[in-house]
Amino acid sequence: MPHPFLLCHECHQTYDLKEEYACPSCGQPLLISYNPEDLKEAFNPRRPLEPDHGVWRFRRALPFSTHVEPISLGEGDTYLTRCERLERLLGLKALYIKNESTNPTGSFIDRGSTILLTHAKLKRCSTMVCASTGNLGSSLAAYAAKAGVKCRVYIPYRIDLGKLYQMTAFGAEVKPVKSVNEALDKMVGDRFELEYVVKRNNPYPIEGYKTISYEIVEQLKNRSADRVIVPMGSGGLITALWKGMVEMEAAGHLNGKPMLTGVQVSLCDPIVKAHQGLKPSSEPAWETPLAVDLCVSHPTYVRTALKAIKESKGTATSISDKEIVEAAGLVARTEGIFAESAAASTIAGLKKLLDEGVIDRSETVVCVVTGEGLKDPSMARRIIGKERTLSKMIYKMDSKVARFGETKLAILSVLNGENLHGYGIWRELKGRLKIEITLPGVYQHLNELELTGMLKRYRVEKLGGKPERIYYTLTEKGRKTLGELTRL
Repeated sequence: MPHPFLLCHECHQTYDLKEEYACPSCGQPLLISYNPEDLKEAFNPRRPLEPDHGVWRFRRALPFSTHVEPISLGEGDTYLTRCERLERLLGLKALYIKNESTNPTGSFIDRGSTILLTHAKLKRCSTMVCASTGNLGSSLAAYAAKAGVKCRVYIPYRIDLGKLYQMTAFGAEVKPVKSVNEALDKMVGDRFELEYVVKRNNPYPIEGYKTISYEIVEQLKNRSADRVIVPMGSGGLITALWKGMVEMEAAGHLNGKPMLTGVQVSLCDPIVKAHQGLKPSSEPAWETPLAVDLCVSHPTYVRTALKAIKESKGTATSISDKEIVEAAGLVARTEGIFAESAAASTIAGLKKLLDEGVIDRSETVVCVVTGEGLKDPSMARRIIGKERTLSKMIYKMDSKVARFGETKLAILSVLNGENLHGYGIWRELKGRLKIEITLPGVYQHLNELELTGMLKRYRVEKLGGKPERIYYTLTEKGRKTLGELTRL
């Protein structure tokens, strides 16, 4: 069996594998590490992989006894799909998608959840507790159900409802709070005996995520791609993929590692800014990014993510909501893969870096698509775009699927008691509420709020020769929703 220990990649101190996951010397997150001899034995070609499925085929490179009974739903062994139509369209030598949307709950997070629940059961914990903007909560709830333990998830109201539906379906106790920070505080503050609190620096999920690297190398016949592109929120996934590649190289199972490229959303891109030598904005983004799961203003694994990018000679870039929507539509139409917003960011980042000449078209590239598009209904609505008839039909069928972010809440607040036109609303948001948003962005929110029945057109004012002004007012549904959200 392996002999794991904890390692700080910042100050290189090592510690026994215990429950303290921050380095006592420098405060950076600790990662689980292994002796080179253990890794060589884990990937010994004369020793066949374990007869398990997916993640647990690599149990000799995981921090458990080889005899442990895992809590598993069949995660891993996801497809590495050659994207011939898309690569021709982009003029790229070879493009593959590592399709993590085929995991049990539709997300790569399942690889981490199987490790977390196996660890929790060994510790005889009775309840899993986490703070989540989506995929972690839904995945943890499913694996907790499989393990027969309770699950409590603290969520901000800015969440994709597809993921919320999963959490409740799997029997989780869902606790809505105002923000991610409050969710994190509640998660730690409400802790009881025998509860397993999934803190942001818990190294066990990383052990599951790293198996994506193992599978990519295996599926490419022990070759390395030139480049692997991944989304970045906390920086945990890019850290995990780098860790997996380093371990396979140390075991003599890989000759040369790929350039790792991370993608963030432009409204919240602290790792990209750090890579570029810039300071991240100290102000929170009032405009809600489409890819909520990537909106992490203080990423736990920023240092290890930067190290992964630097040591692999990779890069990092940030992309807009518009680029994400275009990329999601492109990969859906050309390859039949429907990616959620965070997952589609890798295709958007690839396209941008190709256009900028950063990625050479002779490269072999793997894009990791991290989650299923049906978990994020807003993505489908964005792809539909200007097809207003279809948009109205979708909103009429289920008007509650719209994600409610701070900007929409602020617009409802501005219209509470005062009827205004779009420009007037924009001035209030910029001036009084200090929300940075473009005028077209305001009209996009107004259109979505109108389609959901939260507001309606009050009157139209025509000013000789100038564009007409449309005044908006709250509906009864809008006032009720505003009241409910402000009580959170």
